[in-house]
Amino acid sequence: MKTLVCITAILLAATIATAAPRIELGAGGGTTHPFAGDTFKNQASTGDSQIYWIGYGLTKNWGLELGLDNLDFDNLNTKHQAYNLSGVYRFAADTFIHPIAKLGVGSVESKLVTGEKTTALGGKAAGGIEADFKYVSFGALINYHYFTKAGDADVTKNMQALTPALFISIHNATEYASKSTSEAPAAVAAPVAATAKKDSDGDGVSDEDDKCPNTPAGILVNAFGCAEKEKASIKLNIEFLVAKATFDPSFNSEIQNLASFMRRFSDTTVEIAGYTDNQGLAARNALLSQKRADAVKTALIKAGVEPTRIQAKGYGEEKAIADNKTAEGRKQNRRVMAEISVTTDKKK
Repeated sequence: MKTLVCITAILLAATIATAAPRIELGAGGGTTHPFAGDTFKNQASTGDSQIYWIGYGLTKNWGLELGLDNLDFDNLNTKHQAYNLSGVYRFAADTFIHPIAKLGVGSVESKLVTGEKTTALGGKAAGGIEADFKYVSFGALINYHYFTKAGDADVTKNMQALTPALFISIHNATEYASKSTSEAPAAVAAPVAATAKKDSDGDGVSDEDDKCPNTPAGILVNAFGCAEKEKASIKLNIEFLVAKATFDPSFNSEIQNLASFMRRFSDTTVEIAGYTDNQGLAARNALLSQKRADAVKTALIKAGVEPTRIQAKGYGEEKAIADNKTAEGRKQNRRVMAEISVTTDKKK
């Protein structure tokens, strides 16, 4: 039993060394009162008791204690040392004053008046009240002890005793330790303002992380401060009647769409390419295709596109896109075409 207690003490000390929630040392004193046990109650009388323990809190309510209780009884002239490993429970542990209970088992060394020493099994139960301060606690306990025997005499078998005691314990200031209602609340530290990081181009990415400094205002950027890109394109295809350089008003919407695109992407330019079918003289067709391209250019200028951004060029009957042997094919070849593709910085 001693070996078991020693091993437990070593393990407990090792655990405490790793920053347990509550660590305490306690001591107290009181009197011993025979309670029951064969002839023990009638022959023994009140003596003295001292209690000592080291405690470890598993949670704010539950804990373990390794304790030593010294007991003696007048008339019997016996002294007893009870070693106990006990579980501890604190009721309402967050309050300043709270009940406490203990239950444990261990061994008892008894020394009789004859000089005889014996070792026996024992048990302990305790209940009381405790007042917690920051580093110290005060309280009162009534301890119940049971010894299987303390020698061969009948009077020392199955001994039971009550030992009321007052105690004091010292402990670390635990985060769950009960606080006095008069204790002033801890001051809350003012938050420290974070130092703003410099962002020279105002794109939301600090200079130290910005891989693309001096990004223009209004441009959407990625996490590295570089402009997000967007791709856009538009096509124009207007068909003409035979030998005509004017187009049907139904194609005005295509003119407006191209003009809107070029206003949005102000750095773009466009070539307006005019074509004919292969009917008639090639030279006449070349002139007609130029007139068709010029007609579309004029319409774009009226829609708000700068003339310097538009080039009109006639290609005659070159670059046919359909078979000139059929009426449908020739219709498709009498056309003006344009196409713009652009990759640009995406705006917010």
